[in-house]
Amino acid sequence: MGVWSYRKVFRNLFLQLLFQLWTLCMCSTADTSRSYVLDLTPDTLPAAIAKHNMIFVEFYAPWCGHCKRLAPEFERAAQLLAETSSYVKLAKIDADKYKSVTSKYDIQGFPTLRLFVDGIPEPEYEGPRSTDALVAYVLRAVAPDISVLPSEAELNSFLKNLSDSSPIFLGFGLDESVLKEPATKYKKKAWFAVVEDVSDKLMMEFDFDKKPALVVTHPELEEQAVYYGPFGGADLEVFVRVNLMPLVTKMSSETLKHLREDGRPIVLGIYSGRQSDSAAQFIKMLKSAAPANRGFVFAYVDAAMWPAFVKPFGVEKTTVLPTVVIWNGLAEYSAHEDEEAFTASDAQAQITRFLQDFKSNKVKRLKMKEPSFLEKVKEIIWGLPIVYMIVTIFILVWVLQGCAGKEIIGDGSVVEQQQRERLRRADLEGDLGSDRERIIEHEVDKLRAERNAVASAMKRKLEQARRYRLINQGKEPKDHVTITRKTEWCRSGPSYVRLRNARRERERETVGKEGLHTTQAVSFHTPLRSSIQKIQKSTDDP
Repeated sequence: MGVWSYRKVFRNLFLQLLFQLWTLCMCSTADTSRSYVLDLTPDTLPAAIAKHNMIFVEFYAPWCGHCKRLAPEFERAAQLLAETSSYVKLAKIDADKYKSVTSKYDIQGFPTLRLFVDGIPEPEYEGPRSTDALVAYVLRAVAPDISVLPSEAELNSFLKNLSDSSPIFLGFGLDESVLKEPATKYKKKAWFAVVEDVSDKLMMEFDFDKKPALVVTHPELEEQAVYYGPFGGADLEVFVRVNLMPLVTKMSSETLKHLREDGRPIVLGIYSGRQSDSAAQFIKMLKSAAPANRGFVFAYVDAAMWPAFVKPFGVEKTTVLPTVVIWNGLAEYSAHEDEEAFTASDAQAQITRFLQDFKSNKVKRLKMKEPSFLEKVKEIIWGLPIVYMIVTIFILVWVLQGCAGKEIIGDGSVVEQQQRERLRRADLEGDLGSDRERIIEHEVDKLRAERNAVASAMKRKLEQARRYRLINQGKEPKDHVTITRKTEWCRSGPSYVRLRNARRERERETVGKEGLHTTQAVSFHTPLRSSIQKIQKSTDDP
């Protein structure tokens, strides 16, 4: 890894740390100021849903990082909606604290955003989590399927109040019933309206020359398309569906979901953002090819900004860019046989020819390359926040140090493996000679004896610890434990042999002279001597 790569890594870590601090500051600021979001409990949630005709509820968990990032956006959205529409409320509930809520409302993860209209829950919201996107989603749910605009002034007011990037379908000289079916079907993805009073000024402004006409526009991209009919069949629904996406879409984690849902093959242009001039020209060529090939949906992605996404398409550091692949949205794609086809002077013609060959099944289908285990681990680690990353690295270092300093005792011990390897090498080199079997058996016995000795020592230590624990709990007499401890201590050293021999000598002398019991004469410990004397006294008494 070069110097620039290390700088990039530390820059990303620094930016993540700043983002975490910013999120904490925003959350603390929101807590101290007035909140426009209702804070609910399992007892108040049903009442709030029944009271408000429309309520947008966030099911969150306090420890969830996505929930923390969503909190300030959700609060600002609630404030904007409170200023424009008093009957639309935003609320939140701690679904991690109140477990009964998760099962009742089918909460699978955090955060879950769900709109309740007249007490009936809508499907989970899965769109962008920015303030504008949240407000647009709620306003679109509040708005009618089709807005009827009698005049040009109302049209301008309608367009001015739209703050999101959704496409807008405007019917000029059309009856409301004509757009009813597609408007109901795609209400959550686009805006629909009909303009009753159509002037020549409007026709020039929206670039259509006859009525009736359906104009679709993407305001942010300054793209527009016109449909003159027929308005009574399936062609109208097809026009609406293919124009929900712009001519060429920039690939991101948010637009990827919409591109897959579209269902058409995805023409994916892959370029290098480091070459700004050629990248702009390449995107322009994709836009030129899109209108004549509406059976495809076009997108582009910067390989340097999203390398993990383009790698399954066979794009490596050595791949010549820009290039074009056709992807089915799942695990299959097609690539041009000539890697440099889209860098030549006739790149525009090459794109058109490539699409025609795909339609004619003249292009080979390829399977996407699955990332390796190490690549998956790397992607997971780099996706973690900086605090989690530091903790993960610390745990890994600690585990590795523990494994390196640990001496394994057992059949697979390090010492035994080294000894076996030394004997194997000596056997292969012929150094053991005729005593080969005897030497190997001797070495193996020695290793087993060492292992058994270690095991016995561990067993004695455990037994000693158990007895100490029992005496501390008052479950075993102290004298017995003291005697056992001293006896084990004596037996562990060479002086025990001398003491034993001296004891036996005194036993013989004592028995011969005084006729006393052997054990009484040779007891070295006062507790044991007292116990033996009591036993002898009880046996001597009639």
